[in-house]
Amino acid sequence: MPARAEITGRKPGHAQKSEATPCQARASPEPMLKLVQRQAFSIDEFCRRHGISKAHYYNLKKVGLAPREMEVRGRKLISIEAEVDWRREREGISTG
Repeated sequence: MPARAEITGRKPGHAQKSEATPCQARASPEPMLKLVQRQAFSIDEFCRRHGISKAHYYNLKKVGLAPREMEVRGRKLISIEAEVDWRREREGISTG
């Protein structure tokens, strides 16, 4: 008798996914990522990459400390070069 869905949590009639072999589990998708490297990031993506909130980003922008932005088809993007320059500028600022 088949297991009941309310007991197992599985949908009736659906096969369970097969487990990946150890070799497949260790395979990294990194080689494919190298083929399609991003050249620019949205403000959301930039904030996630640097661990800051969007509110903090816009506060930085108000005081002139945000990275350079470019507009592409109505979207604000931050190029990789602007991101690198921004990090270098931040590293060069002394705290004292």
